[in-house]
Amino acid sequence: MCLCVLCVFVVKNDTEESLMAYTVLIPQLIAEEGKTYLRERGYEVKMGSGHTVEIMKEEVKGCSAILIRTAPLPAEPTLY
Repeated sequence: MCLCVLCVFVVKNDTEESLMAYTVLIPQLIAEEGKTYLRERGYEVKMGSGHTVEIMKEEVKGCSAILIRTAPLPAEPTLY
């Protein structure tokens, strides 16, 4: 069994109206259940094409957050 850690970094976007849905950039593939979870809670999901700095700098435009995937961690009690 392994634990996957997900982090979301919020990107400041002063031009976004508060009534609009938040858009989350996902630069790497995640399980369909993760995308469904976000959509069911009102988030718009934008799938990116890669996770290099150059690609993400372009694709994050207009987004409210970036969902960053990390490497799987062993589910050992000492890790959490």
